[in-house]
Amino acid sequence: MTPTAPEPALPRRDFLDRLFAGSVAATLAGGLAPVAAYLWGPEEGDLGPTRLELCPAHQLPRGKARMAVYRGRPILVLHGPDGLVAVSAICTHLGCLVRWSDKDGEIRCPCHGGRFDAAGKVLGGPVAGPLAPVPVREEGGLIVIGG
Repeated sequence: MTPTAPEPALPRRDFLDRLFAGSVAATLAGGLAPVAAYLWGPEEGDLGPTRLELCPAHQLPRGKARMAVYRGRPILVLHGPDGLVAVSAICTHLGCLVRWSDKDGEIRCPCHGGRFDAAGKVLGGPVAGPLAPVPVREEGGLIVIGG
């Protein structure tokens, strides 16, 4: 009688099936995690500080604008004809980033032609409404956003 090899605790085919299923599950989880984070968005406490000191006020001349990130969202800070203005830099049409046009003296969306005045009010284009205002002021020679 010849000795036979002991049978493995987990047959090779079962091991490979489990390895394949685990790698598929890990790939799906890695691909779906960013989608889920985008859909649910940040928690209210994760939005960042409620006060942002941007720059010395003299560094933003009248008629010029500057982009910043406030509480996790892009904003546009403008030294307009009536003083400092800050608005959301997210277009109300499809969420593109708007830009200040020095030449035209208005805020424009490069994606679909949305146009806003210096205060964020709609001038034209397929936009759903005005840009959301953000509190801004000059304090101690600095431009301060928020509280």
